[in-house]
Amino acid sequence: MIMELPENKLTNFIHGNQEAKWRPVSNHNINNFTEDEIKRITNNYGTPIGKGGFGQVYQGSLDDGTLVAVKKYICQNLKEGFAKEITVHCQINHKNVVRLYGYCTEENALMIVTEYVPRGNLRDLLHGSDDPISLDTRKDARYGGNLSNKYIHIWKMADGSGRVAFDKEIAVEEGDIFILEEMGKMAIECLKEYPDERPEMVVVVERLQKLKTDWMEARRKKLQDL
Repeated sequence: MIMELPENKLTNFIHGNQEAKWRPVSNHNINNFTEDEIKRITNNYGTPIGKGGFGQVYQGSLDDGTLVAVKKYICQNLKEGFAKEITVHCQINHKNVVRLYGYCTEENALMIVTEYVPRGNLRDLLHGSDDPISLDTRKDARYGGNLSNKYIHIWKMADGSGRVAFDKEIAVEEGDIFILEEMGKMAIECLKEYPDERPEMVVVVERLQKLKTDWMEARRKKLQDL
C-alpha cells in the first residue's frame, strides 16, 4: 500500500531516543511494506548482492517490474540508525542518491527498499570494479570535476595553502587551519561506508574535546604574548 510517510511512523518506532529529532519532512510517497511483501519482492531473499556491517542486501522486483535493492538489517538494536537513514532519504532528492521506495518495520524485520543500481555504488565503481574506467572519469567522480587533489586532501597541503579550503570567516589564523583539518579528517572517518570502520562516538567526543582544549590553550598563549 502506497502512503505518505506519517510523522509518527518512525518517531514511535524509536523508543526513548528523542523521537522528534528524526521526524521526516518529505512529501514523497513511499511504501510501508510488510515482511511477506518483502519476501515476495526478493523471491524469498533469493538474490544477495551485497553485505556490510549492518546486514545483507538483496535484489528484488516490484509489481511493475522496477528493480530494487532491499537492505535487511541483521542487528535489531540498530533502530535509531535505521530510522535516521530513512529520515535522511526522505529529505533528499538528487540524481546521485538512490531513490527510496519504502521500508519495513515489522518485528525482527528492519528493511529499507531503494532503487537498484546495476553497477553498484560509488565505492564499488571507484575501487571494486573489474571494468576499466578512465582516469578522468575516476577523477570527476571523486572530486566533482573541478577540484584538484591538493584542495581535497587538505591535511597534505603546504603550509598556508589550506586556508583556501575553508570559509575566511572561520579560518583566519594558522592555528584555526590545523583544528579545521583535524575536524575534517575526523568527519571523513565518521562517513565511512561500513559502520565497523567508523570511530565510536565516545572517541569522537574525546578527540573534539582535546581539539577544543588545544585551541583554547593556543589562544590563551597568544593573548599573553600581546
